[in-house]
Amino acid sequence: KYLKENEPKPIGRVNPVDAKGLQISEGDQVKLFNDRGYVVMEAVIHAGLPRKTLSAPRSFQKDEFIDGHFADISTNQYNQVCANQAFNDVVVDIEKV
Repeated sequence: KYLKENEPKPIGRVNPVDAKGLQISEGDQVKLFNDRGYVVMEAVIHAGLPRKTLSAPRSFQKDEFIDGHFADISTNQYNQVCANQAFNDVVVDIEKV
């Protein structure tokens, strides 16, 4: 419950220069995708991010995303200590839905 107080829904933070080039505005739905799959969430413009970087904080359950899931864009390689996928460094394209 306490996590939802700060992040109530999945968001993708985008640098404002990148967002302008992609014609993405605050609150638009965006699709993050690669050759593995996709996930759809709401865009938040964030000047603190470097260009060409997207930040999507914490994971959500599949039914909390507009469509798709982080696991759909991640690798199938798992951590050897625990069965987690690494979402920290994934190459994706982004487009306005």
